[in-house]
Amino acid sequence: MLLAGIIEVEKSTIIKVPSKFNTQMTFFSIFDSQKAKRYQYFEKLSNAKITILGMGGVGCNVALSLILSGIKSLKIIDYDVVNESNLNRQILYKNKDIGKFKVDIAKQSLCEYDPSVEIISINKEIKSAKDLEYIVDKNTDFFICSADFPFHYIYKWVNKVCVKYNVPWIQANSAEATGFVGPLVIPGKTCCYECIETMLKKNNPDYLYEIDYLNKNKHLYHDKSSTLNSIINIISSFTALEIIKHITGFERPATLNCQFSLDFGSLEFDKNYYKRHKECSVCKGGNLRQNIEKTNCLKL
Repeated sequence: MLLAGIIEVEKSTIIKVPSKFNTQMTFFSIFDSQKAKRYQYFEKLSNAKITILGMGGVGCNVALSLILSGIKSLKIIDYDVVNESNLNRQILYKNKDIGKFKVDIAKQSLCEYDPSVEIISINKEIKSAKDLEYIVDKNTDFFICSADFPFHYIYKWVNKVCVKYNVPWIQANSAEATGFVGPLVIPGKTCCYECIETMLKKNNPDYLYEIDYLNKNKHLYHDKSSTLNSIINIISSFTALEIIKHITGFERPATLNCQFSLDFGSLEFDKNYYKRHKECSVCKGGNLRQNIEKTNCLKL
């Protein structure tokens, strides 16, 4: 029962929901069932501990979207400073912030939206999986990788540590005129990034050579970022929605074992499906036995 739009009463449990979330609670009510109610979806968001690596365009927008959806605990990682070229799409920064560390300004901006949010900011460049060891732990409920360099290897590092600590994670980025979201990796249930790499290397023996060539020649990839604010908004919104689905369980995420891509020229979208690989060196392709009870997603 909803009282004055702010209190949900169910089985003697009272959850106070700020009135700014009234329309969100109405949305969640569409998915009310015998298994879960709207207040339970909101409670899961309030209790979730989220980590974001990379506070660029996607990272800023996803962080803000999650805060505005009720997330109360956020850890953000980046090592860069704000520069003028960031200001067309990285929504948390302003002209006066140029030259300042991104994590410091992002934390300040997010707290202006919701002062009750607990934000841990870490100013650190990630150069290996070892650098993530003290950042990702069993208390992390979800990890977002919105960093894109070094290409491919940053995802391998995140995947290795997240699988080790049984932390679900997702990647999101854009390249030229296409945006990508996923796959959303749930250790022990879905394919992991190493499964995908194993498949790609079998299909293309030169795969890693091409990756290394791009990373060694940054001007071919990293130094020629091409995007629009509207593109970043779309990719970030898709990503945030998938995260909210997973945390609350109100709907099954669409990026499980799947990467969603959107061509911003034609607005045509595509999905690439993957499966767990029995020769995967990280998740063992299904032979890995882990405690997966902490995940809130619907059963696959």
